[in-house]
Amino acid sequence: MTLPVPDDLVVVARVVGAYGVKGWIKVEAFSAEASALQRADRWWFAPRDSGRWERRGCADVKPHSGQIVARIEGSTDRDTAEALRGYEIAVSRADFPEPEPNAYYWVDLLGCEVFAATDGSLAGKVVNLIDNGAHSILEVQVGERDGKPVTELVPFVDAYLREVDVPARRIVVDWAFEPQG
Repeated sequence: MTLPVPDDLVVVARVVGAYGVKGWIKVEAFSAEASALQRADRWWFAPRDSGRWERRGCADVKPHSGQIVARIEGSTDRDTAEALRGYEIAVSRADFPEPEPNAYYWVDLLGCEVFAATDGSLAGKVVNLIDNGAHSILEVQVGERDGKPVTELVPFVDAYLREVDVPARRIVVDWAFEPQG
C-alpha cells in the first residue's frame, strides 16, 4: 500500500554517501540542530528537485563526525546505500520538536510579511534566511526593479526585532528600509 505524501514535508538533509558495508547511509543535515531528522521515525527520500517522494522507515540514527549516519529500511548493502547519494531527505513538519521560546525554524519564517516598526508600513516579505555564523539574517524582498527582485538584509537579532508572530505570518523590525520606486 502506498501512503500519500504529507503536505507539510520539509527538506532537512541529503544523502552524501554510504557508511560501512551493511547499507547505512551518511547524511548531511542542513541545520546544526538536526533534532527533527533524528526524531522522525520515517523519512521521505527523493532525487534532488524531483518531488518524487518515497517513504522509508528509519531503524537507527546516530551522530558521527559532524554528520549523521542512519540505517533505513530497504538499504541492506553498500551498493544500495551508495545509490541514494544525492537524494534529498524530508520529514513532516509535524515531526519537528516544539522550538524553545523566542526561537524559530527558518521554514516558519519564510514567506512572513515584514513591517517597519516606525510607521507600521509593509516593507516586504522574507524570501531567504542566511546564517553568517554569528546570527541569522532575513533576506526581505522589498520590491522589484527592471523586473528583478530588490532585497534588503536585516539582521535577525533582538536589537532590530520588535515582534515575531509566526501564526500571523508577521515580523515587525526596527529597520530603516530604503524607499522603493
